[in-house]
Amino acid sequence: MIEMRAPIVSVCIANYNGEEIIADCLDSVLMQKDAPRFEIIVHDDASSDNSLEIIRKYGSVRLIASAENVGFCVSNNRMAEEARGDFLLLLNNDARLFEDSLTTLYGESNLYDHKAILGLPQYEASTGNLIDRGEYLDFFASPIPARSEEQRDLAMIMGACMWIPSRVWRQIGGFPEWFVTNAEDVYLCCYARALGYKVFVPKRSGFYHIVGYSLGGGKAAGRRLGISLRRRHFSERNRLLVQWVFYPAWMIPLTFMANLIGLLVEAALLILVNRRIDFAKFIYVESIRSAWRARGHAIASRRRIATVRRISAWAFFTPFKLIPQKVRLLVQLGLPRAM
Repeated sequence: MIEMRAPIVSVCIANYNGEEIIADCLDSVLMQKDAPRFEIIVHDDASSDNSLEIIRKYGSVRLIASAENVGFCVSNNRMAEEARGDFLLLLNNDARLFEDSLTTLYGESNLYDHKAILGLPQYEASTGNLIDRGEYLDFFASPIPARSEEQRDLAMIMGACMWIPSRVWRQIGGFPEWFVTNAEDVYLCCYARALGYKVFVPKRSGFYHIVGYSLGGGKAAGRRLGISLRRRHFSERNRLLVQWVFYPAWMIPLTFMANLIGLLVEAALLILVNRRIDFAKFIYVESIRSAWRARGHAIASRRRIATVRRISAWAFFTPFKLIPQKVRLLVQLGLPRAM
């Protein structure tokens, strides 16, 4: 429950135009049972709907109302800077926690001597179906859902519900603001693993998630995957940056060329199916150009991480899978459609 004493956990919720969902998210936090002391911080990213009116009805919530839209990374960094808890729980506004979520996360963190990045089993909000229990990565830095209860070696936790000790967050420097949005959770988990921290999802508890509510896309519509231009642009851009920061130097030309060939083939197919030339320009051309313009940030991060890395390249790539996620989705769902 929320108390006047210093909180143990700071629940940080980034909100943008979430008037239809933010109350359910906040209520799910407030209804936690036997939870460690917590505070709730909401960053509203210049919403144009009635989000602020709804949030202000919750007197216990600390609200940061941004005058301009700054994006997901900056929103979370601002909340983390204001947080008083020893632990951060980064939570999407389109997520709803199970009532034992905070108790479970705190207990599991204690088992790892508070040296772990934790998530929870993720369930689709509309169907209740399991989405994942954390993620592996392929060698293009695309997340691959892990669903086995016995999985112990994960590559990352989705930022929709991520538990991280505040000291680890500060050690990493938070989300890279030059990412803007998307794949910042990949970056943070790769950084944490390079430092030797565990990435883990417990078997119990969980959260419901309305996948793709904010950026659109990222989920199946019927039997086909829907994508949005903005989501896909930043996904392609930032996955390239992740590779440039964390992969051994000899791998980068290989993965970049493989990426480029794959993108050219994919662009041709998607233009043919969706009849939209803007796919090629914004996703497959501008994403690479934008990544190249951000290479200075990637180089600086790479040099900084090289001085503190504690695991070998072999250990880093242990939770990676050879078959690319795009191939898996193509086999399962066919070519995606624009949303």
